[in-house]
Amino acid sequence: MIALKPLIYFSLFNHPLTDEEVFLFSETNDIKEVTKDIDVLLNKGIINRVDSFLLLENNINHINKRIKGKKEADAIMPKAEKVAKFISKFPFIKGVAISGSLSKGYFDKKSDFDFFVITKPKRVWIARLFLAIYKRLFLNNSYKEFCVNYFVSTDTLEIEEKNKFTATEIVTVIPLFGEVEFNDFYKKNNWVHKYFPNLELKNRAERTKNISKPIFTKIVELIFDNPIGTGINYLLMKYISRRWKHRYIKKQNNPYKSKEEISKHHPDNYQQQVITKINERYNFFETKYGINIAKEIA
Repeated sequence: MIALKPLIYFSLFNHPLTDEEVFLFSETNDIKEVTKDIDVLLNKGIINRVDSFLLLENNINHINKRIKGKKEADAIMPKAEKVAKFISKFPFIKGVAISGSLSKGYFDKKSDFDFFVITKPKRVWIARLFLAIYKRLFLNNSYKEFCVNYFVSTDTLEIEEKNKFTATEIVTVIPLFGEVEFNDFYKKNNWVHKYFPNLELKNRAERTKNISKPIFTKIVELIFDNPIGTGINYLLMKYISRRWKHRYIKKQNNPYKSKEEISKHHPDNYQQQVITKINERYNFFETKYGINIAKEIA
């Protein structure tokens, strides 16, 4: 039941899908097979159709929530794009993309502006520091419209964790700045076609804009663009990593991933939680309906 997998995944977020979206997020490029699967699932009462949406539970609230969230996302997107442009002006930033729920066409009062950022090699932590200073001084450390929690450098564009969760995040990010960098990003992560053969990545970066740095940023980059800057970047990584480790020493999982070329915030091991919940739902459908679904690997 190929059509069931995308419906189960997005049901974790109470996000019903259209027939087209089920196909786009399925693991086969045979649209007839997906359509046939949908018909079988509907006839057996395993899934429901309400208007143009397919969902596991016949809950109209989920559909209303999605429709309202789409309107909110469309309305707020221009503002998010302006913030992304502002972030691109900071030192050593090479690429900026919108991620999180907004990149999937959903936004509500609990949502943040989430950004995925690409930096110059060996400058992840310096770039992160400048953004953190700005947020603390001018935005009172607010995450609502300035949530920049995932940094990679142009030397580490291939995402290490290769699973359904990361594949979904990669194919849904909206690149706005850094055409060359995001073209390389998609080439390095071509493995996502294993999960989503119908989602074309080749031309995703075509609409990105070039980054124009102000004079002040160019001066800062010049000051740190040397072996001393490389050393400062390394020391920042070690210092911040120690702080994170100390802060979360009593917790089983450190919600931060820190390497010289990667800085990532993953609260409560969210990725693993999603994979675990997916497999639990696979087990449910296997037990209740006798549908055998291959488990996801984190």
